[in-house]
Amino acid sequence: MQQPLLIDQDLYLIDGFDMNIRKRTSIYVLAKEKLTLIGIGPSPSVPYVQRGLQKLGFHMEEVEYVILTHAHLDHAGGIGLFMQSCPNAKIICHPDAVQYLLQPRKVAAVTRAMYGDNFTDFFDPIRKVYEEDIITKQDGDELDIGIDCTLRFIETPGHMPHHLVIYDKETKRLFTGNSAGIRYEQLAQVGVDFVLPFTPANQFDPEAMKKSLEKLKQLPIKQLCYGHFGVTNEPEKALHQVSNWLDIFIDIGEQAFVRGDTYDDLMKQLQQKVTQDLLKQGIMANDDVYLLINLDLYLSSLGLIDYFQKIEQ
Repeated sequence: MQQPLLIDQDLYLIDGFDMNIRKRTSIYVLAKEKLTLIGIGPSPSVPYVQRGLQKLGFHMEEVEYVILTHAHLDHAGGIGLFMQSCPNAKIICHPDAVQYLLQPRKVAAVTRAMYGDNFTDFFDPIRKVYEEDIITKQDGDELDIGIDCTLRFIETPGHMPHHLVIYDKETKRLFTGNSAGIRYEQLAQVGVDFVLPFTPANQFDPEAMKKSLEKLKQLPIKQLCYGHFGVTNEPEKALHQVSNWLDIFIDIGEQAFVRGDTYDDLMKQLQQKVTQDLLKQGIMANDDVYLLINLDLYLSSLGLIDYFQKIEQ
């Protein structure tokens, strides 16, 4: 168990060890007057979150809010289990996410199809939550969690229709969930701040994602805090990068669909494009980071082909 990472005054990052991988999924702790978490990870991440809070000197009874950007299991799957130890906490999410929290097997069925035999190890046990523990927020709504700390909720569909990002008005910090892509901390540590879009099945909408990214570019942002993984202090560069890659993903995905390529075929085409780009930045094709990138590219391939299948029907 690593010590929670201090990002800034009163802001910490706990590594949820999602899929047993370090630096995969971020859980943020806002140590304000009202102790608030952003994200919770899947159920196997819950013990890491609990121990992280303990290392910071908090008791579970002190948690007041857990904010969920969206209902995918790698960000929200552990909420039912976590709430069993947090009697005073309330869940904050979009109204359209509530159905997935009350009946988590809806998301589990799609996730199981993607992860196959690994599903149990990565996501179980999945517990439902209770409606009385949920507070819903929509575009423009705000939440005060302390002196000089007001969080604004912004709807950013694309990754999922009900996706929210959270904007700290005082610090100009944005908690992106998956709306601004996936950042690879392993590459950032060697000087390559690399961000790819994340387009998994079955609710990916490329046009909505493009509009959401343009919406984010209009905000005065000083720092992006990613669900996957860590933070960047170059938000303009990162948002520009993920927008460019999204166009590439859509173009390659559409061509692959027209040819009748398989998911694996598309993944290999995306992998080739990514590898070429990273080689120019000094990252060798046999670098360990590709174990993670290739998984993400496969999941994104599923969403791209699923999207083009839907619009053809």
